Amino acid sequence: MTKRYKTSMVAILAVVTLVSICASSQNLDVAPSPGTGTIAFPWDKLELQLSSQRGAQRVTVTNGKCVLPAGTYDIDYVTLMSTDQQGVQWRMRSDSWSESVEVRADSVTRLDIGPPFTARVSVSRHHVLQGATVKFGLEITDSKGRSYRPPRPQQGGRSVPSPRLALLDAKGSVIGTYNFEYG
Repeated sequence: MTKRYKTSMVAILAVVTLVSICASSQNLDVAPSPGTGTIAFPWDKLELQLSSQRGAQRVTVTNGKCVLPAGTYDIDYVTLMSTDQQGVQWRMRSDSWSESVEVRADSVTRLDIGPPFTARVSVSRHHVLQGATVKFGLEITDSKGRSYRPPRPQQGGRSVPSPRLALLDAKGSVIGTYNFEYG
C-alpha cells in the first residue's frame, strides 16, 4: 500500500466515525431505510394525509396505488376525486378514520375505501328573516360506514355555481325560482 492510499483510508474512516458520533449525539437514526411497500386502493384518484413516526405527509394517488416507506400510518383524512364527462371534478372528503394501515416492505396492502356508497337525505324547515327555508342534509357513508362530506364540484379550480330550482305550472309557465346554497 502506498502512503497516499493509507492516508486516504484513514481520512475516510475518520469522516465515517465523526458522522456516526454526530448522529448519535443528536439521536439521529443512521440505520438503513426500512424498505418500501405499496398501498392499493379501489379508487383511481385520491388524496390522503398520513401520520407516522416520521411526521405527517400528504399523498396524491393516481392509478389507485402509492409507494411508501414500510411502517404504520394513521389516516388523518381521505379525499376521493372523480371527473365527469363535462370536465367537472367532484371531491368527497372523509375525516372519520380511526384505523391505521401497516405498510410492509416489498408487499401490497389493500385499503378498502369507497363504494358502495350509501346516501341519506334529511329535510328540515327553518324560519329566517325573509321567510321559511327548507334545508336538505346529505350524509354519505362508504362500505365500511365512514362518513364523507357531500361532494363539491369544481371546474378549472373554481367552484361550480350552486344549482337553481324552477317550479312550473301545468302549462309550463315558471311560477317560482329558488337558489340552492352549499353549506
